[in-house]
This record gives sequence, C-alpha cells and structure tokens, in this order.
Amino acid sequence: MTSGKITKRTIDALISINEQGFLWDQVIKGFGAKITKSGAVSYVLQFRMGGREARTKRYTIGSHGSPWTPTTARDEALRLTVLIAQGIDPVEAELQRRREAVDLAFNNYADSFEKSCNGKGWRTLVSRSLRIHVKPVLGKKALTKITRVDIVAVFDRMPVTQIANKRNVFAVLRRLFRWAVSRVSVVITFGPKFNFWERRVLASSWFDFTRLTCGIASAGFRVCCV
Repeated sequence: MTSGKITKRTIDALISINEQGFLWDQVIKGFGAKITKSGAVSYVLQFRMGGREARTKRYTIGSHGSPWTPTTARDEALRLTVLIAQGIDPVEAELQRRREAVDLAFNNYADSFEKSCNGKGWRTLVSRSLRIHVKPVLGKKALTKITRVDIVAVFDRMPVTQIANKRNVFAVLRRLFRWAVSRVSVVITFGPKFNFWERRVLASSWFDFTRLTCGIASAGFRVCCV
C-alpha cells in the first residue's frame, strides 16, 4: 500500500507500471484507488461506522473512466464522507437503492395488483389504464420515489377531453396505492417511518368535486383539487 494525492498523473503512473495494490489519498481519509494486475483501476472509500471497534467497510465508487475520474471520484468520496458523519452507511444505502429498484419497481407492483383484481370488467379497466396511461410514465420507478410531479405527468399526457377516462385512471391509481400500502411487510423494511408515502397529488378541475381523499390516511397520501 502506498499513499499520495490521487490525481490523473498518479493514476496514469500506476497504470503504466502495472503494479497491483492500493493508492490511498493523503487528503481525504479512506479515499483510495485500487489497481489490479491487469491495470484496471477502481475508486473506493474505506470507512467505519462508529468507533475503532467497528468493522472496516469498503465502498466501491466506480471504475476509472467516464464518469469516474480522479476529480469526480474525489467529489463523490467527499459526499459519502458527509453521509457517514451523519450516521448513514453508504454500503447499506446502495443495497437499499438496488432493492427498491427491483422489489419496489412500479411495473412489478402494477402487475401484481392487476392479478389481484376481481371481476372481469374491473380487471380489464385496470389492465388498460396501467398499460396505456400509467406504465409509460412511471415504468420501473420505485414506489418510494414516486412524487406529485410523477402522478400529475400521468394525467398531463392524456387528452383534455378524456374526462371520464381520467377519472377511471385516478380510481385505478387510488386503489393501487392503497393496496401497496397494505403490504406493510414489504414497505416497512425501508425505515421506521412511513414518511416516504406522504405525498400531495394535485387533481385537475376535471373532477366535479372540491376535495378528494385516497382512503389511505394512515399513510398520509392526500389528493386535493386546485
């Protein structure tokens, strides 16, 4: 192991001598560059969550090359260092992000919701609404990342004359999110709070009533007209 400031010059020098090992930055504690026998370089951050008794962890920022250069990797290491100081484990955060991307992808939940629907007419309406209007907008986005802007975008792409159709899509989304929130065993694992369900969704004037609720007050999901 060697130490020195991680720059383009030092990385190029390490690649040229084809020496396996680590170069640890002298400025940012734990920030390093890993060099393999083949000359491949990746940027890492080594850290502990807690005192000296805590286990050392190593987070891989990324491989050398676009977008990771010594400069961008250094900036990312600084960002991660701030998170660690706040008690956030970047390794666990990355695992959570990947799980959200797969387990909580809207498409996956939408398919499961459709299969759970009873009645041929209702299931047909759900399938059509999701396939034509909702999935093209929300797609693989994790449920925990869906915001007011995303929901509004679903309705904005629908023709303004399709008032009844918009009501149908709204009804489908309302039932879907209520169903998703009921699956507490899946959602609750991402934190002690349900605050990521606390969203406000603006319903346009095509609704002929002044205020709506999704029926999932326990999750804090509200819908209101403007």
